[in-house]
Parts: sequence; C-alpha cells; structure tokens
Amino acid sequence: MTGERTLRLDVLYCAVAAVGLVGFAGPLAELAGVPAMAVGVAGGGVLAWSGLLAYLTAKAPRRQALRVVLVVNLVATVGIAVAAVTSQQVVLTVLLAAVAVEVGAFALTQALALKTINRQPAN
Repeated sequence: MTGERTLRLDVLYCAVAAVGLVGFAGPLAELAGVPAMAVGVAGGGVLAWSGLLAYLTAKAPRRQALRVVLVVNLVATVGIAVAAVTSQQVVLTVLLAAVAVEVGAFALTQALALKTINRQPAN
C-alpha cells in the first residue's frame, strides 16, 4: 500500500469513527457503561486528529507525515490496548480491543509504506 493511500484511508477511518462516536454517544455510552460526555469528547478528539491527519497528508512531505502518523498510531494502539485490558466492562473491553487492532493495522501499513519509500533513491 502506498504512503498516500494508507494516510488517506486513516483520515477516512478516523473521520467516520469520530462521527459515529459523536452521533451515537448516548447508545454507545449506555452499552459500554461510561458517561455519554466521555464518548462525545473522545469523538471530538478523534475528529480533531482526523483534521490534523488530513492536513499532514496534504501538506507535509510524505516521509515526515508517515513518521508522525506512525508514531501517533503506535502510541494510540498501546493506550487503547491498556484501556481494553483494564476495563471492567466486557463490551467496552471488546470494543477497545477491536479499535486497538484496527489502529495497529494502520500503523503496520504506514511502517511498510515508510520502508518502501526509504528504499527508493532520493531525487
């Protein structure tokens, strides 16, 4: 997968996830046993990240964008996985574990794209 493609898919994924979190904050909160405000704030944070990610994808040099997004996705994967493991709610544990896997998969595609770019001769 190319660097541009993985970044663009990450933007789309984050934007859709943010809209879903904000739009369904009440039902998701009830299902997960957390306050609706927490789900809404998480959605707002993901939406802000998707905006920054879109900016990086459009404006930053590809290597730099991939490095930044890769690091953020790795940190997010670990944080989400820790939240999943420490959650007392089974539904929340499963949801967070799924998100950690998804974000980790994006990090993997970004690492592979970065590896491919780094093998190419500089122009």
